[in-house]
Amino acid sequence: MFLDRGDVRLELLKRDGHYWLQTKKRTVADASMCMVTTGRKQSSLMRWHMKFAHLNVQAMKQMVLKEMVDGMQSLKLDHFKEPLDCIACQIAKQRRMSYKRHNKRTTVCYDRLMTDVCSIGLATVGGNRYFQLVQDEASRFKWCYLLEHKSEATKNVMNLILRLEKQYVINRVRFDQGGVFVNNKMKKFLVDHGIELRPTNAFTPEENSLVERQNGNLVNKVRAIREGIGLPESLWGEVLMYVVKVDNMSSTKALPRTRNSQGRSLMLASFICVDVLPLLTFPRRNGHVN
Repeated sequence: MFLDRGDVRLELLKRDGHYWLQTKKRTVADASMCMVTTGRKQSSLMRWHMKFAHLNVQAMKQMVLKEMVDGMQSLKLDHFKEPLDCIACQIAKQRRMSYKRHNKRTTVCYDRLMTDVCSIGLATVGGNRYFQLVQDEASRFKWCYLLEHKSEATKNVMNLILRLEKQYVINRVRFDQGGVFVNNKMKKFLVDHGIELRPTNAFTPEENSLVERQNGNLVNKVRAIREGIGLPESLWGEVLMYVVKVDNMSSTKALPRTRNSQGRSLMLASFICVDVLPLLTFPRRNGHVN
């Protein structure tokens, strides 16, 4: 599908249930800007609507009923019987439609991996400011890495794929269009291993929704544990690794009953060995011991 407007062509390429928009930038040397006015006669309701910075009709009606504004006598209750047709409000205040999922989730473990990098903004004791989450779409198993720099994310994905390929087949990797993942090094690695690179569309995090939601869920759990125990914020990395380990052994409504043995290794049986965030402390030595 394409649409031509002068020297501009908009091409809509359908791929995997989504339309990718491609445009060619128009270069017009003699383009000029002018003020455009409409000759349409505005009603009294529309004029007051614009005076009050496009206020909603119900609020203006209450102002008229309670006589809250002096000089507003020209606006009568009969004016509110006609619908307010403000094109500017319809364009500027419209909301994005909900994202409808079309594709089904895969049921083959490690067939599709998705990853994302999240910034915390506070350095851990080891100097890490980011964490990377890699999730298997079928089993919901997660791998978490603490990052000092975002550039470390590419190497983590490559090492994980090399380790998983010893036993399983990986067909697709999905992430956003950030330079952390979409780079020549990553592209060459995926092509050499026969893995499909599937970046998300711009401003569409819903296509990577599983790992995007997990970022928020895990951070909320980390915050709850810190508040419950009274840990400093600088220990968020250690708490996060503990949360991911426990979450991998927990049940989820996305999967029937027990999790797949390939993806989960049925670690539920060993869950009794996990304690409530075990902490290891060492005594501080102020000086040299003779």
